Amino acid sequence: KHDQNDPQSLSANPVFAITQDTSGILWVGTDGGGLNRMDPNTGEFMRYQHDAQEPTSLAANSVWCIYPDPSGGLWVGTSAGLNHFDPNSHSFRRYSSRDGLPSQFINGIVPDSLDNLWLSTDQGLFWYNPLSGNVRVFNETDGLLDDDFELKAYFRDSEGQLFFGTNQGIIAFDPNQIQDNPYVPPVMITSLELENNPVQIDSSSVLEQTILQTESLEIPYSNRIISFSFSSLNFDAPKNNRYRYILEGFDDHWYEVSSSRRRVTYTNLDPGEYVFRVIGSNNDGVWNEIGTSITIRVIPPWWMTIWFRITVIVLSAGILLLTYNIQTSRIRQQNRLLETMVSSRTTQLEDINLSLKSEIAARQQVEEELRTSEARYRTIFETSGTAMAIAAEDFSLLLVNQEYERLSGYSREELESGMKWTDFVYPEDEDRVKGYNQLGWKDPMKPPRSYEFRFVNRNRQVRHVLSTASRIPGTKRVVASLQDITLYKELETMLQLQNERYKRATQAAGAGVYEWDLLTGNFYLDPSIKSFLGYEDWEIPNDIEIWATYIHPDDRQSTMESANAAIRGETPEYRCEYRMLARDGSIRWVLTTGQVLRDSNGQPLRMVGTDRDVTLRKQAEIQLKASEERFRSVWEAANDAMVLIDLGGNILAVNPAFYDLFGLDGEHVIEKHFTELVLQQDLEMVEKDFQTALSNEPMLRFERQISRRDGTSVVVDVSISSIILEAEQRMILAVVRDITSRKEVETSLKKVSNQLTTLLVVSQNIVSLMDIDPLLDLVLEQLTQVIPYDAAAILSIDQGRIEPLVYRGSAVPEEISYLRSHISENPILQQTARSKEVCYIEDSYAQDKLQERFGGSLAEWGEGFSLYRSWLAIPLIVKENQIGILVLA
Repeated sequence: KHDQNDPQSLSANPVFAITQDTSGILWVGTDGGGLNRMDPNTGEFMRYQHDAQEPTSLAANSVWCIYPDPSGGLWVGTSAGLNHFDPNSHSFRRYSSRDGLPSQFINGIVPDSLDNLWLSTDQGLFWYNPLSGNVRVFNETDGLLDDDFELKAYFRDSEGQLFFGTNQGIIAFDPNQIQDNPYVPPVMITSLELENNPVQIDSSSVLEQTILQTESLEIPYSNRIISFSFSSLNFDAPKNNRYRYILEGFDDHWYEVSSSRRRVTYTNLDPGEYVFRVIGSNNDGVWNEIGTSITIRVIPPWWMTIWFRITVIVLSAGILLLTYNIQTSRIRQQNRLLETMVSSRTTQLEDINLSLKSEIAARQQVEEELRTSEARYRTIFETSGTAMAIAAEDFSLLLVNQEYERLSGYSREELESGMKWTDFVYPEDEDRVKGYNQLGWKDPMKPPRSYEFRFVNRNRQVRHVLSTASRIPGTKRVVASLQDITLYKELETMLQLQNERYKRATQAAGAGVYEWDLLTGNFYLDPSIKSFLGYEDWEIPNDIEIWATYIHPDDRQSTMESANAAIRGETPEYRCEYRMLARDGSIRWVLTTGQVLRDSNGQPLRMVGTDRDVTLRKQAEIQLKASEERFRSVWEAANDAMVLIDLGGNILAVNPAFYDLFGLDGEHVIEKHFTELVLQQDLEMVEKDFQTALSNEPMLRFERQISRRDGTSVVVDVSISSIILEAEQRMILAVVRDITSRKEVETSLKKVSNQLTTLLVVSQNIVSLMDIDPLLDLVLEQLTQVIPYDAAAILSIDQGRIEPLVYRGSAVPEEISYLRSHISENPILQQTARSKEVCYIEDSYAQDKLQERFGGSLAEWGEGFSLYRSWLAIPLIVKENQIGILVLA
């Protein structure tokens, strides 16, 4: 975090870019604060900022992107162009529009497989070759969605494909597939202007033929404003053509411009000979290195000719010589008069001046040293992070800083008004501390320079402090600093008590302990962790930098960034999964967790945690991911409600249909206990069903009536399966189908069936069934008004023969005929004939038979299939004998 009083802190809080180079150094780009170099071991920052007086400094203090190149250098994108940082000289080289960049605002830097740089700007995307310096610009004319690219929106995947974000969407491409335009375009000078007016072709003009045919010009001195226009004859995206020009004898380097600036003007050229050269490229950066040129000779006026200059020089020299002789004679006379007067006074003044200068110089030196010393002392004393005090020989406090006020709980006025520093020493430590102090007055070398004691503040709270004291030379005063180490002492004690217990627990859990002292850099690694990778304890030193080399290269940077984020306090704990390289060449997955221990000021002291080998879990996750993708579409699109529950009754997952069935209306249910979703009247029933599911039954199926959140109730068909995972984790999968409508239909049908049976019993004296056709016709007409079925028929059963008696519906004859012909193969209708119960034939039967009958896929039938989605069979009974079956479609 930025601290204006600490020059080694972050230069500004808004951070736009963070990266790590090959040596482990973190580079942080800020908005307004420039570039920062952070040492992960010390946490200190070195700042690189823009200096208007230093051309090798950073181009601007707004740093938007950073890329460390393989050579050890650093490419930095700013609001004022591209910069390359040389770590050896600590200097920057700036690249801008003079080097062919289309914009100063560099929003992103991504390398391709050939180490070329792709830079996104607010005016297009451009390719830059660091070795040759060639630049190629891409914009909307090349097929880009937009020329305005966004900050921090760039990425390169593992196959080398590049991604960039714009205001209009994402651009993705493979740079190796881009084909350059090989055409080398001719370059021509197309027009000439003098004094901003076009030059006409004329025998009396400076241009006697077209400019395309002219190789040299002679320009009068009076027409020294000269302009050239030029063009590259490439018409494939000509907007992307580039040009470089130079006027030899006037310019000291080539200038590069875009196709929108194909005119250059020179003013006030001195007489002499010049050569104007221009070269150009096509839209893909293929340059015509020969280009074209024209020689220009500016004719000098008569007053600038050689003979005129010689005449003027001779006359001027004569006048100057005469004037000099006259003035010299006059000065000699005056000097002789003054020499006598000055000689006597000079000796006196020299003696006086010498004395005064010596005294003044000595006084100024003493005053400057006093001011410097006082300022240095005050700064250190007041801004120190520890409590500091100056005390007399009798222990009285003469001067304290703000930290001492905070530690003691007293104000500065109270402390400096006669209080003694020994007033704050814990009684049991007082004799020892006073003894050190008295011994120090006799011989400063005998007592320890630093020692610990307990400090009692105003609120009678006991703090542990580390005291460092020394005498002020030439005085009877002592300056002492007190560092509050209470938290460190408490943690140290706690760690000592729990360290062995913690190691035993982690070893039992298949993990190893590590400890990293952030102050000293000492690093401890449990031998069991090294055994994950197949190494003995002695084969891998306990060194954090060496241990980091065993991390997979693709995971190394993200792992260190996670650790640094925890150390900086940006995350509450350190938790990271990454790959490590084992001795046998295999990959092991490791889960690292850790906590950062800090002092009372929040400064990190050490990190402790565990490393766990989670390779088996990661392999299982990869296998599960494949099955999850197959299952997800079924899970999300299913009409039946599905819920996954662990053995403790906690809900792990539900599908969208679950919310609709139970009327939860978007309520968060994951990780809740299933009883939280059940209303009180159903709780006992549901808990019993769950206990039954835990009895290791592989499959359970039953029907229940349950209550919804809105007060309504539904009848559901519940199927419960037990799922065993590879890690021997057992879970419960419940599939719940709403069968309320079906149950209502079955209830209505049973009621109608009973009525029909009663009618048939009443008509038992009728000799022939055909005599009751009108009666059955009336019954079917009533049925079609009660139940939602489109077709119905009554089939008679007579010694295995099945004949239709009455049917209703336009499609019934053909479909009922088909059903009759296959009734002997239909186990459900056979069961109906035996059991005399209402039977419901599920979709599977209807679909299979209808598809066999009509051919083609079910999807091709469209809405017509809904008419024959299922069948119902109801027995017709007269005097305990089944005389027929009522079939509804």
